[in-house]
Amino acid sequence: MLTPRQKKILKLIVENYSETATPISSENLARAVNVSSATVRNEMAELSELGYLTQPHTSAGRVPSELGWKMYVDQYVTTSKQLPAKYQQAFAAVLADESVISRDTYKKIAKIIVEFADAAVMVAYTPRDIYYTGLTNLFSQPEFHELQAVVQISQVIDHLDESMTSMYYDVDQLQITVGQDNVFSPECSLVIAPLYQGDEKYIVGILGPMRMNYALNCALLNHTQAALAKS
Repeated sequence: MLTPRQKKILKLIVENYSETATPISSENLARAVNVSSATVRNEMAELSELGYLTQPHTSAGRVPSELGWKMYVDQYVTTSKQLPAKYQQAFAAVLADESVISRDTYKKIAKIIVEFADAAVMVAYTPRDIYYTGLTNLFSQPEFHELQAVVQISQVIDHLDESMTSMYYDVDQLQITVGQDNVFSPECSLVIAPLYQGDEKYIVGILGPMRMNYALNCALLNHTQAALAKS
């Protein structure tokens, strides 16, 4: 069981790392936690022993582990985040231009989501009919600059259709899967949700690094669900 201070430190590390993709040092956190950097170092060491943080070999700072990301998602991610006005306007413009919601409409929506999620987006029209866009977003992430990581993501892309097909019937509500729980890649996270148009079911997923903005991506899919349900 983590103490309140450890939870606060872990939350700060996750949120700082989400923005910077840079390992977080105790000096960066001491003022926010209102304790000495030595105390923060001790707490970070304890969080590392418990498996919530890891220390890249090239840095003195810490980054969240898969367990740390999962704890953050479980404890702090909500789906009520306010969406950027630009997204709502772009989304509304697409629907206004479409007299009938078609597969092409979903492609346009996916491309809008890509712009704001900074991740890859997949749309499954049927279990075996998949559209995806924004794959370059994955390759541009700092986590995937090393050769081995690029190879891993390339393998993910090779199996996108297969992975999306395997999930099609299982997704009946918005879901977040992190790391090893993600069928696409243990290096990534996925936010995925079903969309319904009459009797037809579609699946939309946002695939990115574990460092993704979970609250924003959940809000993007929630908004998409609600707007299409009304159209």
